[in-house]
Amino acid sequence: MMQTLMTMDGGRIQVTRLLVGLDMNVINADGETIATVALNDPEAWTLFRALGEELNA
Repeated sequence: MMQTLMTMDGGRIQVTRLLVGLDMNVINADGETIATVALNDPEAWTLFRALGEELNA
């Protein structure tokens, strides 16, 4: 399963479910992959919780 999120600058973040976690690719507006991050499930949920707390602060 893959989910694509569009960024404000015309890029996108593609998140793909792995067997034991998530693979996230950050792609700029020119279509170039500028970052790739693979996280296991506990690390991914820790990241999402921290982002949520930061956004709600």
